[in-house]
Amino acid sequence: MPGLLKLPSRNRNYDSIHYLCTVKFLDDSEALSVTYQRDTKGRFLIDYVCSSIDLLEKDYFGLKYTDADKQECWIDPLKSIYSQLKGISNPLLFFHVKFYPEDPSVIKEEITRYQLFLQVRKDLEENRLICSLQDALLFSAYIVQGRDNLPYSASPPSLTHQPSSPAWKYILYVKLPSSLKGYEENIYQLHRKLKGMKPAEAEFNFLKKASTLPSFGIDPYIVQDIKGDQLYLTVTPQGIVSFVDNQATNTYYW
Repeated sequence: MPGLLKLPSRNRNYDSIHYLCTVKFLDDSEALSVTYQRDTKGRFLIDYVCSSIDLLEKDYFGLKYTDADKQECWIDPLKSIYSQLKGISNPLLFFHVKFYPEDPSVIKEEITRYQLFLQVRKDLEENRLICSLQDALLFSAYIVQGRDNLPYSASPPSLTHQPSSPAWKYILYVKLPSSLKGYEENIYQLHRKLKGMKPAEAEFNFLKKASTLPSFGIDPYIVQDIKGDQLYLTVTPQGIVSFVDNQATNTYYW
């Protein structure tokens, strides 16, 4: 049954009218269906979603959606949900980290740290976390070490040929960036060095390393320079930063 967000309406005509939206979580678990009224503010929806996963440190998180103009937007906590989702058929929202802490150690709750880990892991998978190949391999080894906190495939796909190395298991049980296809053996060798490290420790080390990268917590845009070469541009609090070959090359300050 969908959760219900209900507030006193100033207009009785809207008291019995409810709207439905769906929220997807970072761990790809079962989506949350929520009904709301015309005057329900975004803050109530964000709080409700956070409370559904027992998350107390809510200020790091938000809800993303694609509006009627196909633009990605954040739910504004001060505006009504209805005004923001109006015109969208079957609105789908995504629970997302909105503010990335510069130092992951400031996070107090383990559940908060885990959600941040899931987000940065997704950033790596979707090539938003720009890094060197060696860093990507190390990140993947940490992901594998933290696999006890990650969902396993109920029925892993069968392989026509299973390599003698245990590295093939990573393909089945842990989603790795597509750019690392063929590097499973390298990840396996790095993972062996992490023997004895607890999953929570692996997640923290993953975040600690990721937080040192210039691309941590930002969304890069692929562009071409005047020579036709591909590079990334990202918007940061300091200004616009360009990346070439996984390295920050220039900062254009505000």
